[in-house]
Amino acid sequence: MFQKLLAITVIATFSSQVVLASAEPTPPLAPVTRVEEDISEKGSTQKISWDRLAAFDPATKAINDAVRADLVENSCGPSDDADRSYDYEGTAENTELNSNYISYKVTVSSYCGGAHPNYGTYHLTFNAKTGAKLDINKEVPRQNTDGDNVDWDAREKYQRELAEVMLQEAKASNSTAIKDTECYEGLTDAEVVEQILQFYPAISGLGPDKKVITSTSPPHVATPCQFDLPVPLSAVEKFLAPDSVIKEWLK
Repeated sequence: MFQKLLAITVIATFSSQVVLASAEPTPPLAPVTRVEEDISEKGSTQKISWDRLAAFDPATKAINDAVRADLVENSCGPSDDADRSYDYEGTAENTELNSNYISYKVTVSSYCGGAHPNYGTYHLTFNAKTGAKLDINKEVPRQNTDGDNVDWDAREKYQRELAEVMLQEAKASNSTAIKDTECYEGLTDAEVVEQILQFYPAISGLGPDKKVITSTSPPHVATPCQFDLPVPLSAVEKFLAPDSVIKEWLK
């Protein structure tokens, strides 16, 4: 076990308590504070920052712990390379906080050895009442790649259908999420769908305004091709499991 150098800085509190009208008891909505922490180890410069919720109850405390643990888990660890140190920066930005769910967008930039650095974004969503992390594989069965019984034909069909939905919703909402991404400039609609398919389209979390976040996850050589596109529940409801909590939270 290597000793970590810890330096925690509280930056600012930037959201206030929100009161929602509801017939049922709901957990208090916590103020958010940006925290920065140095987790550097031997031969590495590694920093994380995240929006920490005021821990009013066990649920919010569990979410804080899970967000920090996620950032640390992605870090490089110590470096034994005398010629080049490791670098890692992970940030979790709170994107939605309501009585049903709490969401974050995570951005990671790292060099942990090898030929190339890595950069990526992904989303975390939690149950605001229990603190449990939303299991996207359970919510979107055809997106699941875990286990020995994956139906790859069904997954491929799902990805194509989702790519088509993403294009349709971007056009319907006049979103520039796709148009402003350089990989799609000058392409026909059919070509855009094929291009999206190269970058693993997925339902990745929940965002503000009761929207579902769809996204692409290209490899490091195609980082500029990444985009997030919020869409209404109605656009992707057909992909969700019958007992999906996303349906319950967004309706």
